[in-house]
Amino acid sequence: MVSGRWIKVRSPKPGYRLRDGVYFARTSDNRMVVFDSNTGEYYGLDEIGTVFFEAIIHEQQFPQMLRTLEMHFEDIEAEQVKKDLRCFLRKLVRLGVLIRR
Repeated sequence: MVSGRWIKVRSPKPGYRLRDGVYFARTSDNRMVVFDSNTGEYYGLDEIGTVFFEAIIHEQQFPQMLRTLEMHFEDIEAEQVKKDLRCFLRKLVRLGVLIRR
């Protein structure tokens, strides 16, 4: 027989994280390179990809990522930024760089 109180265990908030074995670095021209040591693949990001990737690694949840990017790309409609972010996230998940929690 077990006695005591029930403890509610909270799961981590839904969001994204880098897969174990994925590393990134900034290049001399202020862009990012992402290396997946699991597959040996590396990906070079252009200026916009770098801004998106930084938002992802600093803000693991979609609403915060979106807010950060909307502030950065003030001249682009919010709906377009949202669409582009979703597309970028799907691609990184498909490549195995990101894991969705």
